[in-house]
Amino acid sequence: MAFENWTKTAYFSRNVAFAALVVIGTIAVYNWFIVPHTSYLGAAQRYELVASKLAKTNRLISNDVKAKKREVKELNERLAKVRTKLFGPAQAEEFFDSIEDVAREMNCRVLSIKFSDSLSSRKEPAADSDITVKSVLLNVAGSYKNVAAMINKLQNRTEQVWIDGVKIKSFNEDLGSLKCDMRIAICVMGDKEASANE
Repeated sequence: MAFENWTKTAYFSRNVAFAALVVIGTIAVYNWFIVPHTSYLGAAQRYELVASKLAKTNRLISNDVKAKKREVKELNERLAKVRTKLFGPAQAEEFFDSIEDVAREMNCRVLSIKFSDSLSSRKEPAADSDITVKSVLLNVAGSYKNVAAMINKLQNRTEQVWIDGVKIKSFNEDLGSLKCDMRIAICVMGDKEASANE
């Protein structure tokens, strides 16, 4: 009976030892192979989450960049159109030099012409702009038809010419002549913008 108990105990001890080895082996295999993979899987899931957020942010930024590029293109097109309405320094000088010739051509007599520092109702360009407003006070005499033709000729240009502050009075009633006082204003690009425009 003692032998039988010892056999049972030895058999049980072997089974317990075998079970312990299986449990220890399972724990070792779990720790060596499965635990590192679970951390890799967790890291991969976090990476995937971050990558999807970055992809979404990248799409938003790309869309924003495309919109900004379109906006810059539109602004450059508008700027190019505005620049065609501005005088260069040399063009401005030619324009002011030609005023008397235009008046004579339209049968108007120039009574006085003087450059003005006040800009009338024209809005002053921004302080950091290379654009300046130049104006001249012009007094002419002639018939209404001739004065109107002179004003049309002065304004019939690609560049913008503003004529304001026009005052018309009778000058010589016997000849049907009128005296017209007006302010002529133009916008002139600085040398830097003029060379960039050419």
